[in-house]
Amino acid sequence: MTKLEQDGDIKIIADTRTLRGTEQVLGGPMPAGCLYAPVDFIRKNPNTVQALTNAIVRADKWIQAASPQDVLRTVPESYLLSDKALYLFSFNKVKEAISPDGVISDAGAKTALKVIPTFNPEVKAKEIKLELTYTNEFVKGRTRNTAKAGFSWVCGAGSTPRDQADIPAAHLAVDFSHHASRPRARAHRMHVQLARRFV
Repeated sequence: MTKLEQDGDIKIIADTRTLRGTEQVLGGPMPAGCLYAPVDFIRKNPNTVQALTNAIVRADKWIQAASPQDVLRTVPESYLLSDKALYLFSFNKVKEAISPDGVISDAGAKTALKVIPTFNPEVKAKEIKLELTYTNEFVKGRTRNTAKAGFSWVCGAGSTPRDQADIPAAHLAVDFSHHASRPRARAHRMHVQLARRFV
C-alpha cells in the first residue's frame, strides 16, 4: 500500500492503519490481530496460554521502544523486499496501530460488536454477551478462572457465532493492534517473529 501510495498509483480515501482513520471509518478502535483458543484448551493448558500471552505482550512493548535500526536487525531479510527505507516508512506509518500493552479495551470490543454484523449477517449483536467473548486476565498474568464460555468473534477470525453456549471458544485478549483496524500483514508477521524470541 505504501509503495502504491508513494508511486502515485492510488489515492487513499479511507485509512484504517491509523487511530484517527479507524475512528473515522469504524467509529472507534478495532482489535484486529489477536490470540484466541477453545475454552477447553485454555482450561487444560493455562501455562502454555500464559507463555504465549507473555511473549506477545513483551513483543508489543519491545516494538514501542525499538529504534528503526532495532527493527531492521530483527525482522527476516525477506520482509524488507530489498527496500529497507520503504519498509521503515511503512512500519512507522502503522506503528501506532500496534498495541502498547496487549490489552483489549472495552471500546475496541464494542466497536467490533457494532462493525462485524454490518458485513456478516450471521453475527447477531443482540444475541452476543460481549463480556464473554474476551479476557484480559492473561495479559495481567492471572491464569485462574479466565476461560469464559463464548465464541472468539472479536477479531473476525474463524467461524461466526451462533449460540455462545454451543461454541466452546474464548478470546485471549492479547491485542496486536489495539489502536487501528488492521496493520500491514508484514507488521503482524514481525510480531510473531518477535514473540518467538520472548517465549
